[in-house]
Amino acid sequence: MRLTPGDATDYEFVRREILRIVGEHKVQAVGYDPYNASGLAQQLEADGLRLKRVPQSYYYMAEPTKRWEAMVTNHRLRHDGNPVLTWAMSNCVVELDANSNPRPSKRRSTEKIDPVVAGIVALAVALDAAPTVSQATPYAERGILWL
Repeated sequence: MRLTPGDATDYEFVRREILRIVGEHKVQAVGYDPYNASGLAQQLEADGLRLKRVPQSYYYMAEPTKRWEAMVTNHRLRHDGNPVLTWAMSNCVVELDANSNPRPSKRRSTEKIDPVVAGIVALAVALDAAPTVSQATPYAERGILWL
C-alpha cells in the first residue's frame, strides 16, 4: 500500500501504481467502482487493461460478499498479516437489503473498510471470470421440438 503524495488523490500516481502492479503479476482483470473513477478507468482501458465495473450496489456486491464471508467463517481466507486489512476487517459491518442480500456498509461501519471492499471487488471479478460448467442438454444439438 502506498500513499498518494499531497492532500488530494493523484490519479496519475494511482494509474502508474496499477500499471506497475499489473506488470509484476499475472493480472487478468481489474475491478473498480465507477463512482469517481470513470476518467481513470478510461485511461487504464487505453493502456490495454481489461476492466470490470463493480458498483457497490447489492446487485453487484451480494454474491461476492456471501463468498467472502463464507471464506472468513471457514478460515479459508488468508492474507499476509497486513495490519491495515486486519484493522479494516474489524471495522466492517455488513448490511442486508429486503431480500437478505449482503454488502459491506461504509455508512454503518465504525471506521474505514476500503481494503475489505477492494477484496470483495476483486472476488467479484474472479467469480465473473471463472469458467462455467455447462450441462449438456438435448436442445443444444437438436433444438426445441414443437408439437
